[in-house]
Amino acid sequence: MLLLGVVFAVVAILDPESSVFCVSGLGGTTFANMMLIGNIEDVSDKHTFGSNITYQVYPIAISQLDKDRKFPKPNTNREVATLPMADGQYMKYFVAHDFPTFIVTAEKGDISSSGTNTFSMAMGGARPQLFTFLEEHIGDKFILIFKEIESDEKNILGSDERPVILKSYEVKNDKDNRSATLTFERNSVNLYNIYTGAIITQPATNHTADSDELTIILVRIFTLFRKVLPVIL
Repeated sequence: MLLLGVVFAVVAILDPESSVFCVSGLGGTTFANMMLIGNIEDVSDKHTFGSNITYQVYPIAISQLDKDRKFPKPNTNREVATLPMADGQYMKYFVAHDFPTFIVTAEKGDISSSGTNTFSMAMGGARPQLFTFLEEHIGDKFILIFKEIESDEKNILGSDERPVILKSYEVKNDKDNRSATLTFERNSVNLYNIYTGAIITQPATNHTADSDELTIILVRIFTLFRKVLPVIL
């Protein structure tokens, strides 16, 4: 990128007619490889007046799973293998600003037992990205993978047949704090398991469109450079 920038600058100075292309090229080299925003980070205490970063939570929508592949069942050690993500689907994390709250209530009825899993997490800040997620996914079904940031052990709550649901959220923006509390819930007496599988993240690969665009830019650079080479010499 530095080499391309130097070439663009030299060509722009020696060949003013190409300056518009060179300036656009300088901008293109900066933004061509930027990835789409998918992760939601935490914010500092000056925005929340809360606790320190403690947890990463991966909310994986049921629609992101490959329905043609079998969902892994926990073994005798309560360990769950890698989730079958559909092609082009990746796990995105949310950073909780405080320890999430996990509560399980179970009760023996006259005929059978019933229970409820409740997972709540607070995220700091009043941010459009977070608001959009809340508005578009209230009531949606998820599987949660969560871990303490300083620990390697990951836990998983929910499955393809018994997912958790984004049941409710509470947004605050007042003199005390700016935050959103997300509450996931499912009807089950089962507790969370240990996730031993991989975290599927988007690979840093070049897209075909970007490669084609870069090729065109390099051809134009070479043509312009040949044009101004005699002047430089």
